[in-house]
Amino acid sequence: MSVLLEASNHGTLGIQPTPLILSFRNKDASAIAQWALVRLDFAQTSEQPGQGDAALGAASTSKWANVTLAPTTTAASSGGIYGVAQEAIPAGGVGKVMLAGITQATSASLTYAVGEAVGLTGSAITAGNVSNATVTTKIGIFVGTAGASTAPRILLNGSISFGT
Repeated sequence: MSVLLEASNHGTLGIQPTPLILSFRNKDASAIAQWALVRLDFAQTSEQPGQGDAALGAASTSKWANVTLAPTTTAASSGGIYGVAQEAIPAGGVGKVMLAGITQATSASLTYAVGEAVGLTGSAITAGNVSNATVTTKIGIFVGTAGASTAPRILLNGSISFGT
């Protein structure tokens, strides 16, 4: 999957991509906090009748008919399509998720340098946090002010991230 994003000059902000924000259902048993790193979950079956390759009125068997979200509790080297929740999403609720663009993200309070990779790391981190320590699955890059931050500004790359 590839996403082409337009960019324009916004004065002192430089080149900034057009954000890609979509709505997804949270299938997890607990709420997803705003700015949490999330992973699209294609393993869930559809709950919506008549979508995908199902007969009219039946639940779809298509994994693409009802894309869901899951917190990043999978192995740090797992690939997938990642985004950042733009609002708190209750269990079973629908909320906005940025797949590409510039956004804040929840982090493990690490010190960041401009331009360094952020994403999932090889070490154990809290589910939903981005990190810059030994990144094994790159989600994007840090574009905020250098220093310690629990909510750094990152540039999501809008692509599928493959683990090592």
